[in-house]
Amino acid sequence: MPDRKILSSSQSAASAAAALTVSSSMQKLKEHAPKPTQSIGFAAVLTISACVGAIMFLLIAAAVLGPIFLPLLILISNHIWIPLGVLVLIAATGFLSFLGFAVATAAALSWLYRYIRGFLCAPDLDRFDYAATRSGPV
Repeated sequence: MPDRKILSSSQSAASAAAALTVSSSMQKLKEHAPKPTQSIGFAAVLTISACVGAIMFLLIAAAVLGPIFLPLLILISNHIWIPLGVLVLIAATGFLSFLGFAVATAAALSWLYRYIRGFLCAPDLDRFDYAATRSGPV
């Protein structure tokens, strides 16, 4: 029986040492644990990285699959796109023509107003008139 008593006291010493080691390990772990702001920053970086990765995946998938399926879509729906394109082209041409004529009309009216009001006189016109009166009739 004495062997059991020695064994049990050595077991309790080993368990005490193990508890001390676990406590010491937990203390070291707590010292090296990240601060809450660091954890939030890491979570934010992880979330943003996941979103950027997902967007990159979608862009690459669109770049690969787009040239495959877009011609098929255009081929199937060309009876809609051609008349619609012609209509948009005609409308854009008419709108730009209207804007061009409006700008030309505004410029012409501005010139006419300045001409009638006398703002279009050359700066040296008075000297020219004076020289013409001095030299006499030509």
